Amino acid sequence: MDDEAKTMLAATRRLLKIRKDFLASQPSGYPTRTGKSFIHWFGADGIPMSPEEWKNPHERVLVMLMGSPDGKVDGLVIFNTGITDEDVVLPANPRFVSESEDGEIAEPRPYMLRMTTAEATLTDDGEPSFRLPRSIELVKPGDSVRVDANTVQIYRNDLTAR
Repeated sequence: MDDEAKTMLAATRRLLKIRKDFLASQPSGYPTRTGKSFIHWFGADGIPMSPEEWKNPHERVLVMLMGSPDGKVDGLVIFNTGITDEDVVLPANPRFVSESEDGEIAEPRPYMLRMTTAEATLTDDGEPSFRLPRSIELVKPGDSVRVDANTVQIYRNDLTAR
């Protein structure tokens, strides 16, 4: 394998580890359709995917929001499989949208970018490192973020205190 193939293989292994770590923090039945766990799919506009969008072969951005009220981690994963950078609107996480005692809807929690495959760096063991410092600015649901072409970004919004 050339250097590019080795980097791609290492990146794929790292993403599999991230997936395994995420699932380890979820209930044993995750994801289930019992109403306790959820996976929602959105387009780049932050609106739930329509059947037409799922069938569109030119749709290159997918946003997956997954979590569980019983879990420790909620994840928002943005896949930009296209050849151009895209602006993506972050949807609100229904787990953190709540009503106050007077019936007012509370502002949804912001997201924190935790990992990205853009500009991966190699650690001493040769594995790409995608983790980012917790000092990265928070992004409110409804705001848009720039996602580089052929990149995956992983956000969380269960980390910030209310």
